[in-house]
Amino acid sequence: MASKFERGNGNFLSLVEMLEEFDPIIKEHVRRITSENIHVHYLGHKIQNEIIVMLADEIKKELIKNIKEAKYYSIILDCTPDSSHQEQMTIIVRYVKFSSNSIIVEESFLGFLNANDTTGKGLFDVTYAELQYLGLEIDDMRGKGYDNGANMKGLKSLSQTCWESRFESVKAIKLQLDDVREALLEVGETNSDAAIVEEALALAENQLSGFDFLVSTVIWHEMLNRVNIVSKKLQAKDMHLEIAIQEINNLIEYYKDYRETGFPKAIDEATKIASEMEIDPIFKEKRKIKRKKRKDETSSSEEIAFTVEENFRVNFFLYIVDQAIASLEKSFEQFKWYEGLFGFFVSTYVEDY
Repeated sequence: MASKFERGNGNFLSLVEMLEEFDPIIKEHVRRITSENIHVHYLGHKIQNEIIVMLADEIKKELIKNIKEAKYYSIILDCTPDSSHQEQMTIIVRYVKFSSNSIIVEESFLGFLNANDTTGKGLFDVTYAELQYLGLEIDDMRGKGYDNGANMKGLKSLSQTCWESRFESVKAIKLQLDDVREALLEVGETNSDAAIVEEALALAENQLSGFDFLVSTVIWHEMLNRVNIVSKKLQAKDMHLEIAIQEINNLIEYYKDYRETGFPKAIDEATKIASEMEIDPIFKEKRKIKRKKRKDETSSSEEIAFTVEENFRVNFFLYIVDQAIASLEKSFEQFKWYEGLFGFFVSTYVEDY
């Protein structure tokens, strides 16, 4: 108890100092320690840690009890390295807590797990072992979420799954196309590295000066802007499931309309940008590569011939819009499934109560 009444002696001993002002039992205990009447005082750092562990265990038991009463649950995992560079994974359980007059969605932190193997299988094995230890049935899990855990989603890269995050990058390019091109031309004229000069001039003269690049930039900007707006709405603290479903459905309908009417609008906007940059607003004909005919083909085999603009519309514009619609419709179906499941829970438990 040598650190008692010393500055910065920690929260635990500071709490003891405060309690002895009001509690006669604590006051007598402290007196016996300071007068050296006793030497085993249970105020050292080891007993502090034991008390913390005991309290944590009791709290965890109560949380597990609540989760089991709810039966169905979801988990949220997040991998982060600690100060010793050991990969740790936090595990949070989300469940619905029912009472006679309220229904509350609870999120409970259950602890840290050491994750030596950060592959999808490794993280699953650690999580599964912890759920077994806690006595939670994995068959009762109805959802899962990961932060900084792309491995658990099948090893997909960020750009494949979160393409809406590219909005700010596309916006910066679209609004400063002429400046970017001028900067690249300057690099091409002043840099002493031949490889850098070649790459800069190729980007400036071939890429940024192409009308197809201008059109694609306009299309991406419009599509990502719409996703960005909806994404921010979905992140609101007061967002409800039914509103989120409606927002996604509205975005799907917007893209379906954009699929039919968006291409000529993109051409018009790109033409204005091309005029400011003194670029011809035409799609350049690319060199055609002839292929040998297969043995089963005859000279009468019909080939579909597209104009350069129509080819761009079919193989670029329609392709990315259709991909966006398919991705959103998949998310929409998942949200609808959760809405139906939640409705089932509510109706079942309300009837029980």
